[in-house]
Amino acid sequence: MSGAGETLDPEQIKTAIEEELKKASPDWHRIEQWSRARVESDPDNVRFTVDAGHIQRLGAELVGKQDTALSELIKNAYDADATKVVLTFTDYQQPGGTLVIEDDGSGMQDDVIRSSWMRISTASKVDQPLSPIYRRVRA
Repeated sequence: MSGAGETLDPEQIKTAIEEELKKASPDWHRIEQWSRARVESDPDNVRFTVDAGHIQRLGAELVGKQDTALSELIKNAYDADATKVVLTFTDYQQPGGTLVIEDDGSGMQDDVIRSSWMRISTASKVDQPLSPIYRRVRA
């Protein structure tokens, strides 16, 4: 229905989405692009957006130092009810050395990774302030 860069009016976008959804294997990326275009075409609708550069800056500010990143990973193990965390340094005196962090925590299911860990400013720690097994206050 539409080529790259083609501008569609809101009704054409709706039709394009409906047609794509009828397919056996819809192109979810196109549906997402059309959906975003449809929402953005509504003058009464205002949405927050985030540039990738902001995410990089946020990451650099939150975990800008190696020791901060390491402590964040250990806190994640604590939040996952780990009773044991092992840090193994290999070739640490050489550039490109390796650090492996292993713990016996509960881990995360795919849906939790998507809805909480990969979502900026999620309320998951507010909604679930205690760990499931030992009822630890989350770090």
